[in-house]
Amino acid sequence: EKIIGYILFSEIKIGEKTAIAPAPLAVLPEHQRKGVGLALLAEGHRIAKNFGYGISVVLGSETYYPKAGYVPASRFGIICPFEGVPDANYMALPLQEPAGDWNGTVTYDKAFLKYKGENHGYKSIYFIFAQQYPPDRIYGHSGGNIYTRKSGAFRTFCPE
Repeated sequence: EKIIGYILFSEIKIGEKTAIAPAPLAVLPEHQRKGVGLALLAEGHRIAKNFGYGISVVLGSETYYPKAGYVPASRFGIICPFEGVPDANYMALPLQEPAGDWNGTVTYDKAFLKYKGENHGYKSIYFIFAQQYPPDRIYGHSGGNIYTRKSGAFRTFCPE
């Protein structure tokens, strides 16, 4: 079994509201342009929506992330905390309908910005693609549980 793709979603704040941000998203070069990254995003969005998150915000490629439905975050009143980031590169994807009012500047957990090897207590969800499995099977982790999707159903497995 070989991991060919990975994604992490971390909680962020937009004003006082909690949202999520996907990063990093990585796929081995020999498996890129085959839909692995978009499948990881889609599955992460599905689970985040089920967890009650309302929106996902990303700083990334203006040609890649719109394929997953992202649009400029400014459409939702979301402000990037970093100077000089083009509007086209700071994007958001509503996970719930209606999208709602998200006006505010994004705040990332300090662990997201500078890792010190500490557990800061923020929540994250990550997913991996294993090479031996077809694209409809995504394995993930959240809060100590490992998930696997088979035939559209999610199953929970506890590590250990």
